[in-house]
Amino acid sequence: MADRRLRTIVDPARTLVFDWMHTLFAHCVWNRHTFNLLSALKANGFDLNCIGDYIGKFVWPRSVKVNKLSGVINDAQFAKSREGQSLKAAASEALSLVSPLANFVQQLSRRHYATHVLQDHFGVYLKFARVISLVQRCARKLTTPGAIDKSVEDYLQAFQHLYGEDDMMQKFHFMCHMGEFFQKHHQLPSCFVHERKHRAVKRFQADLKNVDSGFGDQVLKSVTNQHLATLVNHSLTHFDLVVGLIGARDPPRLVARKLDDVFGDCSHLQIAKEARINAWERIHTNDATLFAQHCVDQVEYWVTGHCVVQLINIVEDNPRCWKCQRSSALMLVPFDQVICALIWADGGTAGVSTVLKPMHAVQYAHM
Repeated sequence: MADRRLRTIVDPARTLVFDWMHTLFAHCVWNRHTFNLLSALKANGFDLNCIGDYIGKFVWPRSVKVNKLSGVINDAQFAKSREGQSLKAAASEALSLVSPLANFVQQLSRRHYATHVLQDHFGVYLKFARVISLVQRCARKLTTPGAIDKSVEDYLQAFQHLYGEDDMMQKFHFMCHMGEFFQKHHQLPSCFVHERKHRAVKRFQADLKNVDSGFGDQVLKSVTNQHLATLVNHSLTHFDLVVGLIGARDPPRLVARKLDDVFGDCSHLQIAKEARINAWERIHTNDATLFAQHCVDQVEYWVTGHCVVQLINIVEDNPRCWKCQRSSALMLVPFDQVICALIWADGGTAGVSTVLKPMHAVQYAHM
């Protein structure tokens, strides 16, 4: 497959597909490259615990189930990863860390004390972050096969120049075909959901003891029964991709009075703590969101056809983040103007918040 002269005989894009989770995150490219980046920082006297502390300040949207990610990157975890020369992290943890870690690197690259050697490491890592952003945009059809191919080529050449070919495992080559896969299949499949399903299989497998025959059948029956029970206990709206409120109800008296005071007669509105804004996202109250491309807010309530938001003023625009301050103003935003939920580090009512730009959901000219 590595020999282009054989493409007329065997075309990889027509024969198989490498899912991008196992190519980039499952003890693959991200783990190797991030370990190399941390090695460079540590060799230049950097305390890796600072990165964990920085990541620990961020809050992810409630729909994203994250563990304590600050424990993934620190001196202790780096020491455990030395033998394999690859940072130990689950695929979902790695994906969640891409945006805050890339912003951390971007901010460091703007500091005058960063050496030329570190600048090289920062530059290559940001190229990798761009590749991941383009891959994530495939689901929303916000990129092209050509853009993916160009980004992957730039990244692989930069990585090879800085670290050499010995650090490039086979998964680096798999990246070369992602543009072809997208062009052929109009999507890039991933196995994040399938990996989560493994937990159910393992749980029932561990509970089965003294089974003389039919072990596989018993596991299949247990998993199937559990899945059917889940389907029965969830309402149909749980599986509905239609835009709208989830669990809509009449507002409590105090909430209704507050809405009437700010927006006039709202007696016809229902409220909810959660709403689906598109086929990809459900957003909860208190999540930071992006609407109208360059406006940031925090959701107070979801109401019929709109969300009530507290505006967050952008005071500084950086390549991968905004520096923001809360405002007391409330605003009604129509569903169709809400773009996505955001990762942010809340600075409180008087402080400055860091809001990460959603590279996976918006095309930025400089990225």
